[in-house]
Amino acid sequence: MINHESVNISDLKLCYVCPRDRFAWFTSIPLESQWGDDWNDAPYEHNAGDPYNEHKEDGKYVPHHLVKVAWDGPYSTPADLAGSNSAWSVQGINRGCVAWLVPDGWGSKDDARPIPAGTSLVNFISAIEGAGGNVYLPRNISCQINAIVREDHLKSLGFEEPSEEQRATNLEVTMLSMGK
Repeated sequence: MINHESVNISDLKLCYVCPRDRFAWFTSIPLESQWGDDWNDAPYEHNAGDPYNEHKEDGKYVPHHLVKVAWDGPYSTPADLAGSNSAWSVQGINRGCVAWLVPDGWGSKDDARPIPAGTSLVNFISAIEGAGGNVYLPRNISCQINAIVREDHLKSLGFEEPSEEQRATNLEVTMLSMGK
């Protein structure tokens, strides 16, 4: 079991969307290094397996972080669009031949946008939720994402990160107000 608390959220990139369910996988390594069973075979929806959590480095297998999230929303996969047999392999999709998810046009909002391989987890959440969908995260990842979103929101409102001196003063004021 990989400790998600040690994952740098900004390093996670979309590497696979399972065509049989609504799960998306994010990797901490470059897309060209991420692999899974039969990722070079088309159609991916009949051949590909979930991503491997190890990669080869200097002839040895090294573990890396993978995060699997559930999602729902008005998006279609390449397999959905093809009907029965898409022309794509996971390798081709990850090279940018087609986006992993495209707005389906039925329930998506006008500003919904395609979600290609390499999209960060934060941008994936923003795109899915912006189109009217939902993303369901592992608890530790959810807490980290909430902190990032809250920090970005505060910055967008003009608030800056407090200095160490301001934090110490705030702590003293809080403790005084609590009678300590």
